[in-house]
Amino acid sequence: MASSYALAATDATLPPRVRLEAASHFQNNAGLTLAALNIYGQTALTSATEFHVGLDPLHSGNDSVEAAYATLHLSDTTYISAGKKRTNQGGYERRRPRYQNFLPNPYLDKLLPYEFSQQLVECGWHEFISVQIVDDVTTKASSQGVFTDTAHQPAAILQLEKTLANFSVLLQTSAYDLNKSYFIGLSASMSTAYLNSFLDVQHDRRRQKFLGGAAIYVPFATYNHTGLYLEGLPSAAWHPIVKLLYFDVQQPQVAAIGLKDRHFNRNGYDDNARLGMLGVAWDYDERWELLAGYYEIQGRFLSAEGRPARRTSAHLLLSAAAVLTR
Repeated sequence: MASSYALAATDATLPPRVRLEAASHFQNNAGLTLAALNIYGQTALTSATEFHVGLDPLHSGNDSVEAAYATLHLSDTTYISAGKKRTNQGGYERRRPRYQNFLPNPYLDKLLPYEFSQQLVECGWHEFISVQIVDDVTTKASSQGVFTDTAHQPAAILQLEKTLANFSVLLQTSAYDLNKSYFIGLSASMSTAYLNSFLDVQHDRRRQKFLGGAAIYVPFATYNHTGLYLEGLPSAAWHPIVKLLYFDVQQPQVAAIGLKDRHFNRNGYDDNARLGMLGVAWDYDERWELLAGYYEIQGRFLSAEGRPARRTSAHLLLSAAAVLTR
């Protein structure tokens, strides 16, 4: 299904519209789950202003509102948006509707620097360059910060995108955690009558801090993520899908305090993870989707005692998704 999470449009005469997306997954290790349920709406406030809202009933509190922002079109090529909106990170995979993200992804699921969506201001020009002003990461448990204690320290995300015929390239970059860490994401996508594909490459350099009597600063830990998605014969009702993910952390060596080849994030990924999926999908009218697939995960993960262990697991996946209103 080719759809946009926020029903983005550049036409200032945007008609009122509501869209309901839902997906249910069955996995042999987790049983049947309601994987996604999202409600998106849009309307024009004035001839040059539009409003978008996205609701996620599967989450509670602030997380139940995925998007709520207004966009002012200053001209045919320039706009300003303000409100809660998805952050520009994670490449093309993060742009897919939530109901289509049916596989775990170590980096995109838990380790991206910024929150999935947050209050921000975004400016864009010529559908080529955009800048988001966001809240920096912090040291709170749900964030990825090490040095930032201030709740509303500003940071910026730069995004560049260019489309030529059926080929697109995307660059996303930001310095965060008081500018001591940074990420660069480079993506490419291609769409033809025989193949839809995208490749995401993320390079994330994070400065670390450890306490051992006195503060010890380690230069960087490097998070590398690569994702490849291939969809054959996209115009056919039935078509094959291949997805490959690779995630690796290059850890610093800190012999002075006895820390060797250890990864210090809060989410249990000690070293690397690999995921491969082979599946077949059925689409109807860009509104209904069925997918059956087999995927395998390999990687090193921290046990409950904090010791790394290599694990391999194989899974069967059945997924049904629907766009119930347009």
